[in-house]
Amino acid sequence: MSGTYIDATTGTGGHSQYILEHTDAKLICFDADPDAFQIAKERLGKYIERVRFYNKNFVHIPEIIEENVDGVLFDLGLSSYLVNQSERGFSYRLNGPLDMRYGKTGRTAEDTIKFLDKYALSKILFDYGGVRYSKRIANVIKEKLPKTTSELAYIVRRSTGKQGKKAVMKVFQALRIYVNNEYEILKETLNNMLDIVKKSGRIVVISYHSGEGKIIMKFFRENRERLNLLTKKVVKPTETEIRENRRSRSANLRAFEVI
Repeated sequence: MSGTYIDATTGTGGHSQYILEHTDAKLICFDADPDAFQIAKERLGKYIERVRFYNKNFVHIPEIIEENVDGVLFDLGLSSYLVNQSERGFSYRLNGPLDMRYGKTGRTAEDTIKFLDKYALSKILFDYGGVRYSKRIANVIKEKLPKTTSELAYIVRRSTGKQGKKAVMKVFQALRIYVNNEYEILKETLNNMLDIVKKSGRIVVISYHSGEGKIIMKFFRENRERLNLLTKKVVKPTETEIRENRRSRSANLRAFEVI
């Protein structure tokens, strides 16, 4: 495989490294997180003649990339690197500040909780996380105003009883999506790819929950005249892949050809 491709969610460079090792392709790497991105630059250093790096959210691709490319890959999962950095505030298992930002600008999750009223917070929890008892949870969050991940997780567990663990996961997901404006950015960027990816080029998206899946399929339905769906059924990880990386178990891959 040759040509020029975009890794829109480079993270620490896992996908990019695999592509560069197994093909002759050139890559354009984007990621919003500066820490993970520095790791990727070091990891991919020996391929520097075939790689360009941009420490930017993928929404900025149209502003930066002037040429047409042969394909683009989006892996919408939260990277293990970010989850394992307690100071970034993404994990309910590790105590840290309620940050949740991919970059270093904008409101943190703690700021968001303070800024929103309980009705808006409840709607975010329900719309972005499918959180049951979202009104009850939002009321308690606004009353307690947690400052750390552990405080937030404790509040949610106490508010939901037996459903506590699942509710905590969904609350963290909802806040992360809102803080980083993930859904709107994904919608905008997918549409922009139609003018960046060449005809017969590929758009590949790996998603992890139903909200992302709905956005991806709406993008396809609204652009049927410009896209072929290459994956009639979503591609899921094998049992071996799940054993090697348990976080991949909810991954769904969809691929499109630009026509």
